[in-house]
Amino acid sequence: MAGRPLAFFASLSRFTCLALLPLQLVHAAEPIRVEDKVWVMGSDRDYPPYQFLDNTSQPIGFDVDVARAAAEVMGLKIIIRTDAWKTLRQDLENQRIDGVVGMFSSADRARNVDFTNPYLQLHHRLFVTRGSNIQSLEDLSAARLVVQNRDLMHDRWGAEDVSVTAASSLSEALLGLESGQFDAALIPYLQGLYLIRQNHLANVIPVGELLFPAQKCIALAKGHPELLSQFNEGLTIIKASGRYDEIYDYWFGITPPSTVDETISAYRAWTIAFLASVAVLGVLGVIQFRHRTRSLSQEIERQRKIALHDPLTGLGNRLLLLERFEQAKAAARRHQHLVALLLIDLDGFKTVNDRLGHHTGDRILCTVAQRLRQAVRDTDTVVRNGGDEFIVLLNELPNEQSALTVADKILQHLNTLSEPLLDGIPLGASIGIALYPIHGEELELLIRKADCAMYYCKANGKNRYGFYPSDAS
Repeated sequence: MAGRPLAFFASLSRFTCLALLPLQLVHAAEPIRVEDKVWVMGSDRDYPPYQFLDNTSQPIGFDVDVARAAAEVMGLKIIIRTDAWKTLRQDLENQRIDGVVGMFSSADRARNVDFTNPYLQLHHRLFVTRGSNIQSLEDLSAARLVVQNRDLMHDRWGAEDVSVTAASSLSEALLGLESGQFDAALIPYLQGLYLIRQNHLANVIPVGELLFPAQKCIALAKGHPELLSQFNEGLTIIKASGRYDEIYDYWFGITPPSTVDETISAYRAWTIAFLASVAVLGVLGVIQFRHRTRSLSQEIERQRKIALHDPLTGLGNRLLLLERFEQAKAAARRHQHLVALLLIDLDGFKTVNDRLGHHTGDRILCTVAQRLRQAVRDTDTVVRNGGDEFIVLLNELPNEQSALTVADKILQHLNTLSEPLLDGIPLGASIGIALYPIHGEELELLIRKADCAMYYCKANGKNRYGFYPSDAS
C-alpha cells in the first residue's frame, strides 16, 4: 500500500505535464518581437566609402551608419558582420544572415530578398586607362571588361556577349585595369573616383556619360515583414530628423535634397532617437557613441579635404573638379544654363622660378590662388591643375559673354600682383575658355579644348583670353 500514493502522484504528475504541454507549445510558437532579437547584418569589407573596414578592422561607411541610425531610432539590435560581397549575397539568399546594410535594388534581386524603401541613388560609369579608344558602351564588344563579383553590373553584364571578369572588389578591378589586365571597368562612379585617389591610379579615368542609375536600400532575408516595416519607419525618421543629412555630410560633405514623402516633426523624431538610444545603450553608451561618431566625422572630413585639395595653395584638385562638374552639368540641364571651364596658364612664371627660386615661386602661386578666389563667386570652383596652371569652373551662366566678363576680371586681379614680390619680372596669364554643352559634354574633352584655346591666346600675344576657336579640329 505504501507504494500506491507515490504511483498515484507520479501518474498525476505525468497527466499534469501532458495537460500543460499544449499550453507550452502554444507559448513557444508565439513570434519573437523584432525588438527582442539580435539581427545579423552583412557589410562589404572593401566597398569604400559606403562599406569597409577601418584600421582596427571595424565596419564603417555611409551604408553602415545609415543602417545603424535607422535601427537605433526603432530600438532594433543589430550586429554587423563583414565579408566579401559574393559571400554576403549567398549568405543573405540562403538566410544565413538577416540582411545586408546596403544593396542596389533590382527586380531580379527582389525575387530572393526584400528591400526597404531606397535612401540613395547612384550611377555607374566606365573607367579606362588614358589614351584608350573605349569611350562608351558601344566600344565594349571586343573589350576585356571587369566588374565586381555579384554586383549589379555583374548581374546585368554576365549574360551579355562581352568578355566579363568578376573581381572580388572594386579596388582589385581598378588595379587590374591600371596594370593592363583589363580594358575597361564598369563600376559605381563615386567609388571609382574615391579609389583612384586612394590607390594613386594616375592612369585611370572615367569616360562617357553616367550610366544605370541604381537605388540603394537595406536588403533583408525573405520572411521578416515586421523587420522590413521597422527599418522603413527608421529610415523615414532619420531623414525627417536631419540625422540622415548629418551622416551624408560626414562622408561626402554635401547635403542631398530630401526625398522624404512623410513629414515628421524634428522634436518628436529626436525624442524617439534619444529614448531608443537610452533603452539600448544606456546614457553612458549614448555619450560614448556620440563622441566616437564626432571623432570619426572629424577624421573623415580631414581625410576628405586632403583627398580633394592641393596641399600648397589650398585650392581644389582634379578630383574635386570632377565632382563639381557633374553637379554643375546636372543643374545646367535642369535650368538651361551654360557651364564654363577656364584654363589659366601663367605667362612668365618660369622666369620667376629661375631667377627668384622655387620658394618665391610657391609664394606667387599662393597669391595667384587668392586672387582667383576673389575674382569669382563662392558658388564657382577654382582648382590647381598642376604647376602654374589653374582651372576655374563657372556654373549657371546665362550666356557666353558672362564667361568673358569673368576672364577679364581674372586678368585684372592678376595684373595687380605686387611688384616687390615679382622683383620687376612681368607676370600675366593666358586663359582658354570652353563651354558646356557648346564645346562638349565631358570634362576631359572640355579641358582639352580649353587648353587649345589657351595656347591660341599665347600664340597671339599672351595675357589675353578667348574661346576654343571654331575652326580648330
